[in-house]
Amino acid sequence: MFSNLDILVVNLAAYACMALLISGIGIYGVISHLTAQRTRDIGVRMALGAQQGEIMRMVLRQGFKLLLIGLILGVIGTSLLMKVLDANLTGFDLPGPWLQALTVVLLAAVTLLACYLPARRASLIDPVIALRAD
Repeated sequence: MFSNLDILVVNLAAYACMALLISGIGIYGVISHLTAQRTRDIGVRMALGAQQGEIMRMVLRQGFKLLLIGLILGVIGTSLLMKVLDANLTGFDLPGPWLQALTVVLLAAVTLLACYLPARRASLIDPVIALRAD
């Protein structure tokens, strides 16, 4: 039937999927909060003639900067951890760089989607309402 190692791998994969979901929700929350804090700034920009596309690019750029910082730190940390695990686990094959690349692509997609929703909402703000928010 299933060995203990198979069950362990399935459990780890399930936890990894949950971690990806939780990180996506967290990223959405952070970007949404940062965007909400800039409501007045966005309202002023729109009152001065900024287009919806410019506002969306501004919010997406902010999220992309956070994504790059997180991915760089994550790839460095994962590389170091893989070296430690490879040195200490004998007889156990660790996944290659393909898994790390897949994780980077998935997190980038989740982050960009999580950034798009607040960016879209921010680009639809009425400047008068945004300026009266305080």
